[in-house]
Amino acid sequence: MQLADASAHAAWTRLASDRSEAGRAELLDRVTRLFLAGPPPSPVAAALYADVVLRLLAGLPAGRAAALAARLAEAPDLPVRLALHLAAQPIAVAAPLLRHSPVLGTADLARLAEAHGAPHRAAIAMRRDLDPALVEGLVEGGERTVLHALAANDAAPLSGRALAILLGRAEADGELRARLAARQDAPAEVAERLVPFLARQLRALRAMALRSPPAIPPTPWLSPEAVAEALRPHTEESRLRALSTLIATAIGLPAARVAELIGRRDPAPIAALCKVAGLPGDVFAALVGLSGAGARRPAREVERLARRYETLSLADAERGLALLGIRRPRARGTPTGP
Repeated sequence: MQLADASAHAAWTRLASDRSEAGRAELLDRVTRLFLAGPPPSPVAAALYADVVLRLLAGLPAGRAAALAARLAEAPDLPVRLALHLAAQPIAVAAPLLRHSPVLGTADLARLAEAHGAPHRAAIAMRRDLDPALVEGLVEGGERTVLHALAANDAAPLSGRALAILLGRAEADGELRARLAARQDAPAEVAERLVPFLARQLRALRAMALRSPPAIPPTPWLSPEAVAEALRPHTEESRLRALSTLIATAIGLPAARVAELIGRRDPAPIAALCKVAGLPGDVFAALVGLSGAGARRPAREVERLARRYETLSLADAERGLALLGIRRPRARGTPTGP
């Protein structure tokens, strides 16, 4: 035991005297492992750890600081002084602390948001423990990346004022609309406010279709009024039922079959049905966010699916339905081929 103690002491002494980058990095790694693995440190021990880390970081590249920040981000006993130092670094270093550190309070976050740029504010907007007043301050800044992060963060409490600002900005921002519609806590007010935006987009799509008829047989277009009415119900179940009936009527399929496809966890049939029905991405995002075997999809997943939906062609959607064994009735007058 004494030999082991002597060996450990010799190793620590060697590291303490090693001024090379590799030596300083190894010393930083060792003291951090001890800090994280041991019992809650005393105030003196925590302050000593912060002093050692700040001295070692001064001679190390940013990549080392970023790796350290990721390790310390969720440490409950991290000295606030060290957390603030890391959170004030470039965003590659600061992001883990800004998003997760439990030792950064609302006042600390507010000061960091004021002192740094949009990337820092967007990282703060992703936290799960945001204060409503801080959320309002972030929303009032009006930065697109920050608004998107807040809209996608189901844990961010949106006051009436914050929600009004977000909905106002959503009029000209389709991605923001999709994120708001996918929020698990989205009240009926959100659907009510988004309906006019969806209706206007549908009118524009219908006008475009009339100017440039597609090469393949046209699909019946859903009226903006019909979509607005389908999104109006206050419960998710009633919205799903109304949209399922609307899509079924528009593309000539049994409503029960459409409802069964929409109720699956797989988003592919939903995308194919919406595309064939001529629905824009906003409506698809709202629908795919509600569906999925009774479980709401995370906002980030809905955002990813909405981007893929925009690249889906009508021909591919038709082929996708065919692979599912679904053949839509042809419109009257449509050639049946030889």
